Amino acid sequence: MAKTWKRLRDVVTVASNGDQISEFTFPANDYLKVVFFIKKQGTGDMTLFPNAITSGDNTFTARYGKDFGSLTSNNNHIGIHGNYGQLEGDCLATYYISNKSGEEKLILWEYALGASGDNAPDSFEASGKYTTKTGQITSFSANCGSGGFGAGTWIAVYGIVDDTVTDEKTTISNVEDGTRFYETDTRKIYRFTPSTLADSSESSLTDVVFDADTMTGSVTYSGNEITRTGSSSWVNGLNSNFFFRNSGTQTIECVAQKTGTSAWCLFGLASAKTVESSNMDDQMEYAIRSADDGRTWIRQSSGNWTQVSNTSDNVTFKIVNDRTTVTYYANGSSIGTTTHGTPASTYYLMTLCAQTNVDGSYKFDYSGDITTGDPSKWTERGSA
Repeated sequence: MAKTWKRLRDVVTVASNGDQISEFTFPANDYLKVVFFIKKQGTGDMTLFPNAITSGDNTFTARYGKDFGSLTSNNNHIGIHGNYGQLEGDCLATYYISNKSGEEKLILWEYALGASGDNAPDSFEASGKYTTKTGQITSFSANCGSGGFGAGTWIAVYGIVDDTVTDEKTTISNVEDGTRFYETDTRKIYRFTPSTLADSSESSLTDVVFDADTMTGSVTYSGNEITRTGSSSWVNGLNSNFFFRNSGTQTIECVAQKTGTSAWCLFGLASAKTVESSNMDDQMEYAIRSADDGRTWIRQSSGNWTQVSNTSDNVTFKIVNDRTTVTYYANGSSIGTTTHGTPASTYYLMTLCAQTNVDGSYKFDYSGDITTGDPSKWTERGSA
């Protein structure tokens, strides 16, 4: 089957001059492509740190050159150095990495430095290897000297996956309700159902309705209340059956009664519905994570978790997103804010919970502009 590149992680963007890029994670993949646009701000060289290891790990070696000229070797570095000070200014970089567990990670990368007018750009070419054989690279952090990156710097990570064969019926549109499609290779019959999408707005908190089809793992819910017992795994969660529209202010609230030991509540706004994965928390754009002992984190648009002041064991959490600023609350008091990043067109409420020994109870409410229902789709009706 043909292969193609699939984005493993949403684009991480630097919001303010002087910021560094803290650890951001992505699913394991045997082959990685990292695309990095750098607005130069710091005085030092850019370094990409596999698995966010920034000290005590001199396991990177490289050979590099500028403008296809002579090559220089540099051994025993911490992290993948960018262009070794050869280019100063805004750059576009691409890294290709073999990322198999049990093997050294071979790397090819190149930079292009923009030039004014008809002048040819400078280039930087390098090859290297990350000699750590154990495991795979599943996260990066990045540093750009003492001054950090410039606002507008961004990075994206891709992995190799099987190509998806286009389904013929997905290209058929503007058809009447009840229209039938016969798939000759599978002998399955599909019927077309029209859109049932409906918009509504809630100005005060009301019960969240959940979508059973999005359940991952095993949770019990009734109305807007979720209970969980018997597992400390994160792979237990649900999405709302609606999504917030790209307008107005969205508010989601969780009344968490974490009565067990090793009890965790995690909820927030996600740009897609739940998929089964060990790192589902990385699918959330903005979120709150809290343990039964009161430790609490907030998730920011860059994908980082920041620990904030401890909260009580049983507490009412709330996230308010006005598409400019995201504010996090515990029992009515702010526990942090973050600048809203590039707005997604829609957001779902996603919740993950883990509870052992004693049941935990989590009640969810929302307010804002939402859309419910299903878009037009082909639904299987049987087979020949």
